[in-house]
Amino acid sequence: MPGEPKRILMVDDDVALLRIVREALVATLKCEIDTSPTPEYAFELALKKKYDLFIFDFQMPMIDGAMLFFLIGKVYQSIEPIRKSRRSS
Repeated sequence: MPGEPKRILMVDDDVALLRIVREALVATLKCEIDTSPTPEYAFELALKKKYDLFIFDFQMPMIDGAMLFFLIGKVYQSIEPIRKSRRSS
């Protein structure tokens, strides 16, 4: 719905980094952010809530960011990774 804050799910095994980035994003974007230090808990959150943006650490123990993206993609059928565009010279 228009006017509602965007919801972000951020996953990283570095808890200090989660806290710093969360505080910065909330202050600048006025969004709602859920954080998880484990991919397993993040997946549970994704099953319970709808998110507008996912931010994953790709190097985590057990389940890496790519696998988490794949698993959540089964729940969110329309998500695609953001890719850097390359400009032709």
